[in-house]
Amino acid sequence: SPVIAQLAQKGEASLNPLHEPLEYEESWSCYFALEALKEIRSDKSIPHLIQFIKKNEEGDYFESCDEALWALQAIGKPAVEPLIAELKREFANKNFLGYLVEALTGIKDDTVYNFMIEITRAYLKDREEYEDWFEIDAFTYGFAEQGKKEALPLLRQVLAVDLSKEEKREIESTIEALEPNLANVRTE
Repeated sequence: SPVIAQLAQKGEASLNPLHEPLEYEESWSCYFALEALKEIRSDKSIPHLIQFIKKNEEGDYFESCDEALWALQAIGKPAVEPLIAELKREFANKNFLGYLVEALTGIKDDTVYNFMIEITRAYLKDREEYEDWFEIDAFTYGFAEQGKKEALPLLRQVLAVDLSKEEKREIESTIEALEPNLANVRTE
């Protein structure tokens, strides 16, 4: 903790020695580097954090992706465009990286909200395109963070399609988070 605080105090001067340990995801140095990057909040770390998630989300050290996504969320608005660009590339290859999605959708921002609306509408328009790789419940979960009730009709449309019980439950939870006084939202 004191070392992380010292590195954070140095700010961007600490970035080069903090980016290097991200290549060694199995090490404590990597974990502490991610913690320090979360405190420093530099946009210079964005590509390193995105690559870390891409490399590790499907691997043995996927748990460290939480730290990386929290660092991206701490950076906030500067991370939005790079995350959207990366997700568009991944989605074009029918690859859903949940940690990148959560990193983006956890940043409250109009650009994020509009991207979420765009992708959710595309999902509803052509479900076959998204079948077997896209996790609609994980994607729409971030609408609660965005806090815009304008998304409720779209979420209800998603809820009306053929979903698993677990997907329905997650989407219902998102609807409830946006409108907690909503009566009879559950479709069980």
